[in-house]
Amino acid sequence: MKYFFTSLSLWLSILCLVYANTPTLADKLENQWQIYKNAQHYLYQVVSSGEKVDRTTWEKMVKPHDEWKFTDEDLMNLTKMQSERILVAKEVAYQNSVINFDAFRKLPAEEAKIIIHNFCQHMPKGGMLHVHPFGTFTRNTLTQLMILKNPILDWIEFLNFFNNPENTCMIYPEENNWMSTFINGTRFSDLSPIDQKKTIDLFFLPFGNHDFTRFDSVFVFLGIPVSTYQDYLFALENFAQKASAQGIFYIEFTTDILTDHALNFYKNLADTYLKNFGIILKINESLFRLDSDENMRKNTRTLLMLNDPILVGVDLLGNESNSPTLENGQIPYALVGNALTNGTHKIKRTIHAGELGDDRNPRDALIFGVERIGHGIKLENDPIALEYAASKKIGIEINLTSNIRLKAVNDIKQHPFVKYLRLGIPVSLSTDDEGIFETDMNTECEIAISQSDITYAELKQMAINSIETAFVGDQEKSELLSKLLQQINKFEQTLTSLILPKKKQEL
Repeated sequence: MKYFFTSLSLWLSILCLVYANTPTLADKLENQWQIYKNAQHYLYQVVSSGEKVDRTTWEKMVKPHDEWKFTDEDLMNLTKMQSERILVAKEVAYQNSVINFDAFRKLPAEEAKIIIHNFCQHMPKGGMLHVHPFGTFTRNTLTQLMILKNPILDWIEFLNFFNNPENTCMIYPEENNWMSTFINGTRFSDLSPIDQKKTIDLFFLPFGNHDFTRFDSVFVFLGIPVSTYQDYLFALENFAQKASAQGIFYIEFTTDILTDHALNFYKNLADTYLKNFGIILKINESLFRLDSDENMRKNTRTLLMLNDPILVGVDLLGNESNSPTLENGQIPYALVGNALTNGTHKIKRTIHAGELGDDRNPRDALIFGVERIGHGIKLENDPIALEYAASKKIGIEINLTSNIRLKAVNDIKQHPFVKYLRLGIPVSLSTDDEGIFETDMNTECEIAISQSDITYAELKQMAINSIETAFVGDQEKSELLSKLLQQINKFEQTLTSLILPKKKQEL
């Protein structure tokens, strides 16, 4: 009997020791964050030496070893924990909302539409962090330019371009057939009113949802009305006027400023924006994800020699479908990461990731060290990377209309932006290419309210996030945030006196 109890005691001691040394889910997550950090350091070193990290090596590096691997039970528990946090955050946001959007949603459709439109028209929105300036032109602006310039339309050149199987753009057969009916060299004014409208329609994404290759074609056509910097300036001033009227006072453009001409143009534009519209304009240098490795290195090094205050970030853009973030983005983000580590530059990093393509794109972008992600929809498919983004407070720039029109999601109800908000990820609202999609910040606000269960407190937080995750210094950010909060406070007081005189919880 004594031997039995001694053996049992020994067995229990061993069992306790085993369990004591078994990593918990929290332990595994901390270990995974360290793995990401080590992978980032390795990537920076390899790229600095002139080489690249291949996918097989990368996947081995970012996966934990045996006892630290995430089991199915771990992933189930992590997802459950996230779901519980989402529910709690939703209730807290509901309680903190001075307006109950559900009251709007319960109204008859037309009445709800009018009220939500009026609400969004007056709500301060702060900043727009995901804007492509060449995609901002409105139908009215481009119509004016076409009438003013009356360009010659080189239809044969366009048809040859789109019928070339090597290009990455496309038009539909009916569009091809329509263009084929014209004599080359026709001026815009020679077209019938119907054909003039069809020509202007080429500058916008056709009605409905489309592949990215059709979206890319719009930029080819935009070269017709916008062929000089003066045309560009005319369109961008119209955009700023509209943005200012919609409660925007800070904007980041993603565009190329590596030439002296482009840099000077945007510096002058920034002066105009501030003087005429009260908008602070900053630039994220755009790099094209399908560019060659040689050009990536060359352009990134040129970028890192530029220390102008208007330049605040770098952004990788383009169709993600066949251009994974690791393979196509590691060079610029490793070179920039090294510059930040060495203290030779203060530039920030955002990236188009998780809009389309490989589910691993957002995770790899996070490992690169980005401060923000554009789109980020596919992040929700990886609960570990999602948890990492939440723990690091990585900003996500959301563009609802764009995500629907380019088939990143089928329905706004499927969009994860509210889920991200409730996990503590600083999501902000933007428009992407608002001219091409024929949207604006008011419309994005209306979609968010009418097609999701977002609360007022969360919508307000998105506006705050647009400033808190902006690529500006602490002092400027503090001033911008103070300005926004003052505007929001005034907005809420106005709403309370005009719409909510007695029971704010009822509406």
